[in-house]
Amino acid sequence: MGLIAKQALDVKPRERRRHERLKLALSGRYMLSDHLEHPCSTIDISPVGIAVSGQEKGFIGEHVILYINQIGRLEGVVARNADTWFAVRLQLTPAKSEQLAGVLAWLVSHHAQGAPDKRGHQRFAPFRRRAVLTTSDGRQYQAALINLSAQGAAVSVDAAPSIGSFVTIGRTPARVVRHLSMGIAVEFDAPLPAGAFDMDGRP
Repeated sequence: MGLIAKQALDVKPRERRRHERLKLALSGRYMLSDHLEHPCSTIDISPVGIAVSGQEKGFIGEHVILYINQIGRLEGVVARNADTWFAVRLQLTPAKSEQLAGVLAWLVSHHAQGAPDKRGHQRFAPFRRRAVLTTSDGRQYQAALINLSAQGAAVSVDAAPSIGSFVTIGRTPARVVRHLSMGIAVEFDAPLPAGAFDMDGRP
């Protein structure tokens, strides 16, 4: 990546040191003030900013909403732009910024392994991980989504419902298919249709 792209994220020097920009090429789409959707691909990203390749660059200070595959919905303002890319200064609460850092770490690790997911549906690390798991006897447990797809999910939870038993993740009914060291894997009763997830990854 050239010098210009490396300087794309317009953040304070202290933030640059604390938040490493990770090179991740993820597809997605974005909306500027015209409310039209435009395709894009990420160049690099950190918990405070993102550089995006896209034809409609927007003007400095313009509000932008991004939907990035495997991450979800992000918001910010255009900080810099060039011929084929622009940089966005993200507007996230400290809690969401920390959550994004965790998602990015998972994505980098997953990509570094170089092994594509062989499941029938692509899995991603959800931006919002908290969920409530309800077992068939009505008991509820605080849980965290590890990864998620239209077909199922891996869930970190302090419970071990028997394999084959029915549970509910949030509002989504599912069946336990595996026990994991940190929780369970579930398969949804029916594959969730496109759009069934909000852009933060909650079923």
